[in-house]
Amino acid sequence: MELKGITSDVLDQTIDGVKSVNVRILAFFGVSEGIDFQVKKRGAAPGGGGLITFTCPTVEQLKPIRMEDAGQIKRIRGVASTTRVSPQLANRMVEKARSLLNTFLPDIYIYTDVAKGEDAGLSPGYSLFLQAESTSGAILSADGVGEPGKTPEELALSVSKVLLKRIRLGGIVDQEHNWMLILLMALTPPDVSKVLLAGPLSLANQQLLDEIKLALGVAFRVEELRSGELEVSCVGSGFCNLNRGIK
Repeated sequence: MELKGITSDVLDQTIDGVKSVNVRILAFFGVSEGIDFQVKKRGAAPGGGGLITFTCPTVEQLKPIRMEDAGQIKRIRGVASTTRVSPQLANRMVEKARSLLNTFLPDIYIYTDVAKGEDAGLSPGYSLFLQAESTSGAILSADGVGEPGKTPEELALSVSKVLLKRIRLGGIVDQEHNWMLILLMALTPPDVSKVLLAGPLSLANQQLLDEIKLALGVAFRVEELRSGELEVSCVGSGFCNLNRGIK
């Protein structure tokens, strides 16, 4: 499958977040073999011009998930990308992010992705994606896109602070990705799945729980722990996918 258009804007998750976090969440449920996600071209808003290729195998059923330990953060990785602007902006973002994050953890690597020529899309722009990984496989992320009047240093500082806040809140994924875990848990076989999520649940996620119960008959048990994290469990609906694979 080819997807064309904008790969980063101020409203949505950056394409690096989709590639690094969402695909990893699928792996939690046993979907890892045969997945291929490549950023062929970056496309900043408003002109876009980005190109993504995505391949996924046919998955008949997901696997139940039990991830109740957030573990300890062991490393931070990231991507500073630029399109149709000076490559030096990426280096400035990396330097500023490291200046803050190194006070928390020494194992940090943020690489630069400088799109040039046809691979740079139609509009100038820059973005930063950061991801913290724990000893138990938890993934906590933050990202942001450059805006008029905001310097690369300001963007890097803002994204780094959001990441540190999400690390403090805990969970096996950050709050921005709670919805994906909840939805996939509801589609697993009729066995117990249990995860540790960062709390509190947003209004959108509370509505998602109600809609899942209405559509699939799956009721979730949500227990708030002393840490402020949430222990969320359910018995899957046993959903089976008989569609063809996406290529």
